[in-house]
Amino acid sequence: MGSLQQAPVAFEQETEKPCGTLQTDQLETNSLQTGAIIEANLPLPIEHGRLFSEGDVLCISAKTYELALCPEANDRLVQAVANDYGQAVVMGAEPIKVIGEVQVGDILVTSSIPGHAMVNNNPVPGTVIGQALQDFSGKSGLIQAMIRKW
Repeated sequence: MGSLQQAPVAFEQETEKPCGTLQTDQLETNSLQTGAIIEANLPLPIEHGRLFSEGDVLCISAKTYELALCPEANDRLVQAVANDYGQAVVMGAEPIKVIGEVQVGDILVTSSIPGHAMVNNNPVPGTVIGQALQDFSGKSGLIQAMIRKW
């Protein structure tokens, strides 16, 4: 197995600096656009710089035990979504890459397009990465979703 580096973990509030495992963005009244973000302490390949783009859907590799773009639809190894710094986020309101039509409330799982989610409102347990907070109609795009694996 190759050399591993742990993904950064931070606890930050509007008035505090990193000191733990939870990062809280400034909350807006009556809005789900911002909120608590839990960054994952999952292994990343050490030989690369910034590996992931905002919204990338990430799975843990069964071979290398490192995070990678999810390569197949309905993957039970889905773990996180990359934030705008390329860090793995396992819970919170975050942008996610999607394909196809999405409606608010739709359940999101991995798709056959690496790093993208798709709608599956009848998912197998363990394949869900989040729930859509925005509508989308197009081929591929970035929407806000509540990230939580289940």
